[in-house]
Amino acid sequence: NSKGSTDGSSHVGGEGAPPGETKPPQTGSTGMKKAWTPAFDVGTRLQVQWEIVDQNQQVEVRWWGCEYLGELPSPTEDGKILHSLRYDANGEFEETDCRVAFLSDSLLWDCDYDGEMFWRVQPDNWDESKEYPEEKYTMQQIIQDQETEEKKEGAQL
Repeated sequence: NSKGSTDGSSHVGGEGAPPGETKPPQTGSTGMKKAWTPAFDVGTRLQVQWEIVDQNQQVEVRWWGCEYLGELPSPTEDGKILHSLRYDANGEFEETDCRVAFLSDSLLWDCDYDGEMFWRVQPDNWDESKEYPEEKYTMQQIIQDQETEEKKEGAQL
């Protein structure tokens, strides 16, 4: 679930929820849930939530910009429609095309990174410099937060 960079940091799928949102439900044994059909045009700017892990295991959660390239011609074996996204180059990360299945109006499955991730249409007046605080988290902190959320979800079932 990570994409390496030239400086040793990695690009890890967005496992945690954005602030103020709940963690996504777990997937079944195949990993991917039922698909959802987007209602936007080719060329629409989207953002996918990623966790970027540096060499010191510090994690930065960020919305990564991408362009919607459209529906792919061949569905998956179980009939899910796949779509193509082109992630923006950013710092040491190169521009990358990925196959995704939209699961809902806020979740997608990134087939190339094999993970469920939050997504959104890029806000019109989005300013990256105002989005991200300087605070970073260790993997241990993220795992502890994730375990806490899972316990809360288990209590609600």
